[in-house]
Amino acid sequence: MNSDSAVAPTAPPRNVEAVYGLAQAYARELDAQLGTLSLFTKHGGEIGRVHEHFLRSVLRRFLPATLHVGSGFVALPDWTSTQLDILVHPTNAAPLFAAGDLVVVDGFAGSIGAVEVKTDLDKRDLIGALNACLGLKRESAAQGRDYSTKYPFYGVYAAGGMDHETFVSHFQGWVAENLVIGGSETRRLIPDVIYMRGRRAYIHGHGMSDPYVAIDLKALGEGLGLLSLVSTLYEALQLPPYNGPWWLQHFDSSTLRYGIERGEPGASIVAWR
Repeated sequence: MNSDSAVAPTAPPRNVEAVYGLAQAYARELDAQLGTLSLFTKHGGEIGRVHEHFLRSVLRRFLPATLHVGSGFVALPDWTSTQLDILVHPTNAAPLFAAGDLVVVDGFAGSIGAVEVKTDLDKRDLIGALNACLGLKRESAAQGRDYSTKYPFYGVYAAGGMDHETFVSHFQGWVAENLVIGGSETRRLIPDVIYMRGRRAYIHGHGMSDPYVAIDLKALGEGLGLLSLVSTLYEALQLPPYNGPWWLQHFDSSTLRYGIERGEPGASIVAWR
């Protein structure tokens, strides 16, 4: 083989495949729950609540016990967020208010992660989520005291949604109207993850110049999407990925982008315009 020949992909370590299989099993659990629920109701609100419960349980399984996974609001000195379906915050920082899983957290009390859960991500919901993310991140940056509190993690998880071409068109249109393309902070103002179950997961790593790596979940599996979401959450919250779970680096945005560069199928890059 000459030096110009393609290098064959290296098989991942055995237990990386095991972690992937675990995430796939969690995804099948959701399929079973939805199948049972559909015997009684097909109400969108109830389906959304099942997805919300599912994602909370996945995050609790993969995130360290130093983080609380609930729901609620982020409060800054001169601003309060809308209610967030899933809210991740440090357990060593007392919330401003708590009642069960509902909390109001101090936006300066360590790293914050928020996820909005949708039943079906249409254009209205997508634009609404992009605007909500922009508000949270801009307010946190304007009032933030250091890097760790300046840009909280923001994700969108939907039980279903639009096709890839429609998503790209709506996203790029919103970017053109709301962001300065090429600005030094632009790439930190978009959602870190936009996940449409059964379709694609859009993953933004903070070292990326492009907005998203798009993962085809039909081709690569829901397990990869879930693990990429968790890995991106670790990265955005500045949890120590190299001192934490050893499998993180196999599912982060850099690894996904490397796979695209090698010509591996199932993933692509979404551009700003």
